[in-house]
Amino acid sequence: MKAIIVKNNEFETIGFEVSSNSKTLFCWGISSYLKSNFQKEIDTKKWMAEIFELVALQNRIDELRDFSKNVFFVLSDNNMLEEGTKINFRKSEEYRSSLVKRMEKIINSLN
Repeated sequence: MKAIIVKNNEFETIGFEVSSNSKTLFCWGISSYLKSNFQKEIDTKKWMAEIFELVALQNRIDELRDFSKNVFFVLSDNNMLEEGTKINFRKSEEYRSSLVKRMEKIINSLN
């Protein structure tokens, strides 16, 4: 397993990628394939718990995004939406935003 932090000219973290056997397991921000940025490989054994948490957070974020999208299409396809009614996904979006912030906090701690 290989984990790479990508930093810009000011050494701010702008990307993070974890791969294994040429397969990307997790990717955030700018890809490590752009060689114009500074890249630093980190010890995956030292940061394994954080890497697993990042993968779990990304999966949860994807589930929330897919749920919101799918619920609307299912209701629409089955004529279950009435004109003038709306679905409020604000709580779901707030929760998703909190997960994204947690993910960014973890990534920034990997320095």
